[in-house]
Amino acid sequence: MGVLMGPARDAIISEADAVEFVALNYPPSEGSCRSRMARFVLHIAAEAGLDLSGKELRDWAASTEANVALNDALELWQDKQAERRLRLIVSLHYALAEDWPEALGAWLLYDNDFYRHKDFNCVPDQAGVEEALGEAVDWAEEYARELGAPLRRIEVAVPTSKLLQWHPEEVQYGQRLGVNYEVLTRWSYRMESISSVQRLNINAWKRLKEIAGLTDVGRINWLAGHQVVESDRLRDELRAGMYTRAIGLIEDPGDNVSLLELLLIYTPIVVWPQFGPVNAEHRRRVDACWNLLPAEFITAYRTRWRAEGIADPLADLRAVWDDEEWLEFCKSLQMGRA
Repeated sequence: MGVLMGPARDAIISEADAVEFVALNYPPSEGSCRSRMARFVLHIAAEAGLDLSGKELRDWAASTEANVALNDALELWQDKQAERRLRLIVSLHYALAEDWPEALGAWLLYDNDFYRHKDFNCVPDQAGVEEALGEAVDWAEEYARELGAPLRRIEVAVPTSKLLQWHPEEVQYGQRLGVNYEVLTRWSYRMESISSVQRLNINAWKRLKEIAGLTDVGRINWLAGHQVVESDRLRDELRAGMYTRAIGLIEDPGDNVSLLELLLIYTPIVVWPQFGPVNAEHRRRVDACWNLLPAEFITAYRTRWRAEGIADPLADLRAVWDDEEWLEFCKSLQMGRA
């Protein structure tokens, strides 16, 4: 990212404002905004249910001299859709209390249907869990070859006690796991088959729909330190529905596991910084690429790992992103369809 220009964060209240932001903020190495703009417009069109090969998009590309960029973006989009036919879900939900688990659960989904399930025993420490995670990827890759479908997405369900310190995308699998896979972090507690968790997930569904419907405001309630320091007051505010969007922490929560757990009970999306406090640049970046999240976090981490140019502000952030796909998986698991 270069020097941020365009509308200030408070002025990014619509897709038009986000388009302006993308047009004025892109990696200098790309030479122009066409590539990023084509990706952004394509995602907006897909979200709106438009024909991605239709006349409207072609006319837009012709009018902005972005035909090549749109073709490239469409090819990338189609590749991504093909890659998402196969999903590996690996969970640490067998863990007791704050311990590392003695086994990982792994599910392979093909076209969103359960295809295979296997548990992987492990030594109950970080090294043991990471070794078992690698074994689960090996197992999934064998079926990927059998099906002729690439494995790109790996969703790792993590208990609250490990979310703040353990980064699944950095697990060594020859290279970092996130180099070749889209690694998403989920909250493993949502998988529990008890009525209280099922109610949490129902509320999470409703929150996601509310967030998706926002067009005139940012989609994150950013909370400062003084707003979260009193847990009883924060719990009362959350119970009362005061925060109706995703929740972002402005300051690094450190090892405050209870704070993260409290927030996840009431919202399906929580974002927090891992390097210093969140600033206006972070907020603008999140607003501008909301439709590309959470996958864009992995793109930003890769850029930082490779030290390619100026780091993307997204690389400073971490997130638990329990979207509709994750909630649907948890529901299916709880209903015994796995």
